[in-house]
Amino acid sequence: MKKNSFFRWPGELGFSLMELMVCIAILLIILTLSVPSFQATLNNNRLSVTVNDFYASLNLARAEGIRRGSRVNMAPLTGTDWTSGWTIFVDANNNNVLDDGEERIMAHGAVPKGLTISMTMSPSSTSFGFDSAGRGTAKGNWIFSLNDDLQRKISINFFGRPRICNPVTDTSCKTD
Repeated sequence: MKKNSFFRWPGELGFSLMELMVCIAILLIILTLSVPSFQATLNNNRLSVTVNDFYASLNLARAEGIRRGSRVNMAPLTGTDWTSGWTIFVDANNNNVLDDGEERIMAHGAVPKGLTISMTMSPSSTSFGFDSAGRGTAKGNWIFSLNDDLQRKISINFFGRPRICNPVTDTSCKTD
């Protein structure tokens, strides 16, 4: 009697080659469909993590300013490029620069590739500070963009309170 590969004989164990090939084909189809959406999820996660880290750093600087009763600043690690990372420090001489002898509270490393951070301050400055009452030294915004399609914005009001919003979907975010 000729053995058919699609049917099992009693007592046979395991998978036939045809069954294994069908399972692999189905798995490949599912993976092909899910990879693009997974990439979008990864990009959204990269943006969210960076924005939340920045937001937590702003809150830390504000809390340290209140706790210490002195001015605490947050500035880019290199020049005006926030994507290189940022540092929080006690600005004893109020010059917006981390000088020798001033205490560094925290430093954050560079952000993921493809992510940009742009800042607007009023009055114009390269750093942002909090005074002993927790108020900001300026009113400002940071816009975080990833691959020009995902955006988040952090706004700081006169009282020094930061807020995260999405300028693409939140109409109140555009007026901050």
